[in-house]
Formats: sequence, structure tokens, C-alpha cells
Amino acid sequence: MQGVREDVKGAKHHHDESVRERALRMYANGMSMRAISKVLQVPLGMVFTWIKRYGGKNEQSSWSCGGEPGMS
Repeated sequence: MQGVREDVKGAKHHHDESVRERALRMYANGMSMRAISKVLQVPLGMVFTWIKRYGGKNEQSSWSCGGEPGMS
């Protein structure tokens, strides 16, 4: 399951970790946040938060080459 939405005040969206990792990989490979949002069907704000929180192009670029984060 890709995600679950809680229908309560201040609803939070819970997405599978693999979706987040896929989004970060797509961003590292040059895809725009808006395109990632559409492809993965997650809110644009969520994509922005993941990139801000877990790293942008510089930190994730090694992932696109199959390396591990932080290994340059």
C-alpha cells in the first residue's frame, strides 16, 4: 500500500518509505518536484518536505549511480 490518509483534523498522509526513496532518486536524477508529485501521486508539499528533510540533489546524487549516501 502506497499510503493511508487519516480523516481527522490536521490529517497526516503516511507514505511507504519506498515511495519516499523513489522520490528522492527521481529528484537526484533531475526530475522536478511537481513531476515527481504527479508520477507518484503524492502531494507536492510532501515531495518538498522529503527533499528538504532527507536531502536534495547534492546528497542524493551518489544514489543515482548506485553508491551509498555520503560516499563520494
